[in-house]
Amino acid sequence: MNITLIDPKQVSDPELLAMLMAFYSRSTKPIHERLASLGDTEDQIKTALKKYYIGYGHASIADCASVSVFLENISLLAAKRVEATPLFNGQECSTRYIDFSKQGLTDPLDTELSRQILKGWMFLYYELQEPIKEHLISLNPCPSTESEALWTKAIQAKVFDVVRSFLPVAIQTSVALSMPMRALQEHLANLALSKEDEFKELAKTTLYQLATRFPSAFESTTPKVSKFYKETHQLQDYTLEYSKSRIPQPLTVTTSLDPELFRYTEELSLRQKGEKLPNFFNALGTVKIDYALDYGSWRDIQRHRNIVYNGASHLTSLWKFSEDYLRCIPNTIISSVRFKLEQQYRDLATLFYEYPDISKIQYYLPLGNLVNARLVVTIPQLIYILELRSSPTVHFTLRKLIHEIYQQLGSYSSLLNIQADLTPEQFSLARGYQDIHEKY
Repeated sequence: MNITLIDPKQVSDPELLAMLMAFYSRSTKPIHERLASLGDTEDQIKTALKKYYIGYGHASIADCASVSVFLENISLLAAKRVEATPLFNGQECSTRYIDFSKQGLTDPLDTELSRQILKGWMFLYYELQEPIKEHLISLNPCPSTESEALWTKAIQAKVFDVVRSFLPVAIQTSVALSMPMRALQEHLANLALSKEDEFKELAKTTLYQLATRFPSAFESTTPKVSKFYKETHQLQDYTLEYSKSRIPQPLTVTTSLDPELFRYTEELSLRQKGEKLPNFFNALGTVKIDYALDYGSWRDIQRHRNIVYNGASHLTSLWKFSEDYLRCIPNTIISSVRFKLEQQYRDLATLFYEYPDISKIQYYLPLGNLVNARLVVTIPQLIYILELRSSPTVHFTLRKLIHEIYQQLGSYSSLLNIQADLTPEQFSLARGYQDIHEKY
């Protein structure tokens, strides 16, 4: 047995690594001998590899390596589209910890009214921070036993939890991703078929840079797609829309479990919180969950990849702001906030009347707007989501939903030994620890 780790000082280029892996399909030559025959430096190896023709397609090369891409100044809407693939690995700027007051805005219509609507949302986002902060301080004074700096961070995080609901999805963010080359190329090809101009431009620009940098893995800057592929893609957008309802749907949990599951009651009772179930549990049934949730928190559910189905209605299907956020507004200003919200939605209706294009109008909706959604999960993923997303540090609107799902599962919650955190919602200083800072 021989196990070799490639020295990144010798080979760091992912395309070169992929091409080296490709040789195994036609040769048993050891990797150290292969490298010795190609050269000592990355440039020498790259030059030597040019004399080889890999005749079974670019895809086999592109499967063997991953590439990292950093996307900046894209809308929250585009960020969700980029993340809408099971193979996405990456990170996005958090609206729960970062002040987005000075971020740019993507305004596809660029009219006086569209600018006014975006300005209205940003006004609410910025102006409500201080009164909500004062309100939270009055309700949650700093304990004498705790660090004031830690408490201040926790208070500010809670402020962002509330005011993020007023951010329009047009607000710009940054996303970093790492994906297998072939998966990324196919994902960008899907993105290029979108109705949104921003998505098309993002796909085109990214593909161009990847094809220029990795010509062996990315054979074309404009992937060819068949008529079938193009037309079937148009049948559903990135949100996998299934609901045309104009009213928020009630929470409904439907179980479809194999009776064989009951054979493992004793084994399930031994599982500790957070432990993963063996893979065969994925074959023992699914749970379908229909619900309504604000778009901001649905984005957290959307990040779960290992699921059967995960979709939501168009952001524009419902024109209703989540009451859960409004309950956090101080009584002294709630009337004026509701008045401003009504004005914003009236302006949105006017804009939609003038430009009845959902692909553009969706940019002007806030994160607090509700969407109808459906989640279909296997048993292992159900347990994982309910345990992870019931933590006190989870956003309060999502945590509320998770508790309701747990309750609707009834006896199945006990059977599956789901160890959700059901402690009542309260101010948590733990948010103050969740930070990245320089070591001193």
